Amino acid sequence: MNRTTHEVALFRQLALNPNNVIMLVIGVVMALMATTADSGWQHWFFTLLVVSYLLICRPNFSDYRALNLSRSQWVRHKRLMVVLYAAVLLATVTLVEILTPEALAWPVTSGVVAATGWQLLCRPRPSDSWAGNVTARDTDEEAAILKWLPPTPVNQILRGMQLRIWAATWFSFLVVVLLISLVTGYFGELMWMQGTTVIIVMGLFVSGPLMKVIGTSLDEWVAFGGTRHTWARETALLGLTGPVVVAIFSPIFVLLPGLDQAAEAITILFSVALLLPILVILLELSDRNRIWWVSLPFTAVAFVAVALRIRENIGNPGFLLLLVLLYLAFALALPSITRRHVVFTAGLRGWLGLTLGERNR
Repeated sequence: MNRTTHEVALFRQLALNPNNVIMLVIGVVMALMATTADSGWQHWFFTLLVVSYLLICRPNFSDYRALNLSRSQWVRHKRLMVVLYAAVLLATVTLVEILTPEALAWPVTSGVVAATGWQLLCRPRPSDSWAGNVTARDTDEEAAILKWLPPTPVNQILRGMQLRIWAATWFSFLVVVLLISLVTGYFGELMWMQGTTVIIVMGLFVSGPLMKVIGTSLDEWVAFGGTRHTWARETALLGLTGPVVVAIFSPIFVLLPGLDQAAEAITILFSVALLLPILVILLELSDRNRIWWVSLPFTAVAFVAVALRIRENIGNPGFLLLLVLLYLAFALALPSITRRHVVFTAGLRGWLGLTLGERNR
């Protein structure tokens, strides 16, 4: 095998793994939505997501480190991957513009070109976090979130790992929503379908990393000798980080000028904060034999509650009360579900091939 053939095969195995291919499909869907959306908040929201998507697009360096490949090899593959993804997105936008002349394509095109140029010109320096000592980096990251907690095993293995990812997810989510509301005023025309669109798209970004952290914390806790009941209790409590963060941000939504439907907006955010942990944790703990009976009852109740609210059969207080009771039932059932889970196996992520370089199979 000559060098060129070897390089192509290496790029295909490391950069075009199933996880990144799925992310490419998600990027194409976002580009389609951004190009065909109305010239309001939807268009700029999806354009922002496409640009953010390209800015974080890169192969997983852990796979290269495991094969003892050089940093320059990773940088070459990152640039090639960005150019390939950008070409696919630009081809998608161009095709939509040809088929739909009224489509607003120039913001998406400009954003893709700018993000690609940045990725090609920005070369990670040796002082960047990923280039340092991995053990030291992980320790520093844990210390940043645990400096106000006693250095106990439950804090180091469970609370620190999960609290960091939940807090980052919810603060980022709410900051994005606030920025959109301030720039485009979309909350002035807020409807349930608009809010659901934002939620679904952002959920696609965060579900994978959340499931990874949830599964890894259980693996490490059981390997350390901890009980599954303790993990279930702590995980259910830490899943309430979202409602706490939403409660902190709620006064901001009420005080925003022109926000006529603050109650609807806050209800949507609280509902997502209660439902997302249930979905993420159950999908991570499920396997092919238990996915239906574990996840289906909670999904069905959530679907019925949302349907009742959309049809206005119940008001916001009754809707949130149903979701609180659903979360309580989930917290009570989680110890039993956890006892039946086989550690070091990924649920839905394992089926989709999203565990390369993450956890031992």
